Amino acid sequence: MNARAKRQVLRQEGMKLIKARTIWLSGPGPAIDAEFKASRSIESVFSGAGLFPGRCFGSKSGYHRSFPDHQFVFNANVFCRTKGKLWWGDLDLTRDKEILRTIAKRLRVRLYVLSEFDGRFENAELPHLEVRERAIWHTGATP
Repeated sequence: MNARAKRQVLRQEGMKLIKARTIWLSGPGPAIDAEFKASRSIESVFSGAGLFPGRCFGSKSGYHRSFPDHQFVFNANVFCRTKGKLWWGDLDLTRDKEILRTIAKRLRVRLYVLSEFDGRFENAELPHLEVRERAIWHTGATP
């Protein structure tokens, strides 16, 4: 996705654009959610829909004040029956439900959204029945 498309996605999501400086670091990058690695093809489906891995709304309280009627899942985890954990990051289900439904149709799976601790660390690999029990929301798409 080019810079212009990214700016358009941010505007659609109501986020402010911030001019940033680039800082170059040497060595390996930090481990971000190191227990999880999505396949490139699945990651590209989510990214193509505007849900980039590790998406962060910034200040949780600030986002909540800006959108008090929205249903948030901060540090959410998205699972499916056949492949397990597919994605993680902040979700605003009020805005992202349709995006998740589109992704589910494209992947031909039902997606399950779990809270941060229900789907991370020792819970990154769960049996499907447990994923279903812990899910906050699911797409309802037929697998």
